[in-house]
Amino acid sequence: MVNTSTHPVTVDGFRLDTLARNIEIRDGLNYAPKIQGENLQIAGMHGKKWIRNKLYDEARYVLSMWVSSYDDDGKPRVGYDGRQGLEESLDTLKSILIVRNRRLDVRVAYGGQIGTRKANCELTNAIEPQFVGWAPTTVKLSVELTNPDCFWEDVSAPADSVYTNTGGGATMNAVVNMTGLARATAPMGDLYYVFKGPANNPEIRDTATGHYCRYNGTLSASQWWRIEAKEMKFFIGTGGDGFTGGTRTVPGIVRGGAHLPAFMVLSPNQGRAGSPQLTVITTGGATVATSLTVRGKRKYL
Repeated sequence: MVNTSTHPVTVDGFRLDTLARNIEIRDGLNYAPKIQGENLQIAGMHGKKWIRNKLYDEARYVLSMWVSSYDDDGKPRVGYDGRQGLEESLDTLKSILIVRNRRLDVRVAYGGQIGTRKANCELTNAIEPQFVGWAPTTVKLSVELTNPDCFWEDVSAPADSVYTNTGGGATMNAVVNMTGLARATAPMGDLYYVFKGPANNPEIRDTATGHYCRYNGTLSASQWWRIEAKEMKFFIGTGGDGFTGGTRTVPGIVRGGAHLPAFMVLSPNQGRAGSPQLTVITTGGATVATSLTVRGKRKYL
């Protein structure tokens, strides 16, 4: 197969940079989604009242490409004339993009430290193909993909971000760099957090926004408290790494701040290589064994 891009786009593993289906323009793949809502107009007030912590809307990506009568290697399709070969290429493209029972796995391979990023999308619009030149062997068309989750993410989660109370203070108010999630550029709302005791009233706070989750109770040295942010669940348990098992709990849980009703959202840090920050809090009981581990994928605008 002849590939023509150094940073290819794939859909469910099919590369869209061959001589039969070649992307020319990739609008929106590297731009932030639109913002939901707007600032508030108040009678008798100049301008508008700024509303903070606006949320992102679903993202849309437009791929403009040409489709030819040739195969992926740029050779005439055996047994087809020019128009038949074109229709074969269009049928292949339709079979890749038009899927209704699930979302499409869209990936862009950048390489290097950036690696490959993915988004789960659906095809929401397509512009009628237009012939290029006089010969009916090549057409240009555009397709629109919608990403309901707003953001791109890593294909694989990086190493866990771990904080241990090395100072040993019973009362904690530590601002911690989540170095494993460095370089994220979008809010992360589907992470797993495991707070291991001992600790009194353990609390995790997004330093940037003040959004927090707190367990009003006591964790013994053998207990842990897990937050599953995406699933909106809390667990208390013992043993293991804390990322599985335990008993689901609601009593004693307090949440507040900018991202309600979400359970826990970690904001990206400003700066190209900055690490997101959490504030880890206890009212007492902590020792050098007290720790917080965060696991999940980075998100990108």
